[in-house]
Amino acid sequence: MRSMVDQVVDVLDEGSVFMHPGRIRKIVKNQHPDTSMQWTGQKWKVREQEKQKIMKMLLPLEEISLRTGAITGFLLKVKQYASRVDKGVMKLKSLSSKLQNASDEKDKNRIQGEIVRTDADVLSSLRKMSIYGSLVSASGGLGADRSYKILKKMEKQKRR
Repeated sequence: MRSMVDQVVDVLDEGSVFMHPGRIRKIVKNQHPDTSMQWTGQKWKVREQEKQKIMKMLLPLEEISLRTGAITGFLLKVKQYASRVDKGVMKLKSLSSKLQNASDEKDKNRIQGEIVRTDADVLSSLRKMSIYGSLVSASGGLGADRSYKILKKMEKQKRR
């Protein structure tokens, strides 16, 4: 354990412009043993602080890419179900023309059963499509609260 006098000398020497940079580095390294150091020309700086600043700057970019990815994924699902709806509608049209040309009652009942089943598939796809459409809208709002805070902060900085 270091004596009280050594600790006071370290504190007083810490801000001294006459202190050798190697000694300053040793003091700072004792305070932050697991981080790398960088000499700025005047003092030793902990590189971890710079890394944290960069990570803080990248956080909005990560949110933007997450938001963009979510919107893209949900739009692909909307497109998928829209294609199913289109295919179902085309099948309904062909079944209706078959129904008009059907001659016996048994054939008409079979075609009507197919029409009802196809109609149910189309309605199910429309439901899923509307759900994913809602999720697209919700994805647009992802991170909106943080964006609002950042904009408010920037607005305050402009006033100064």
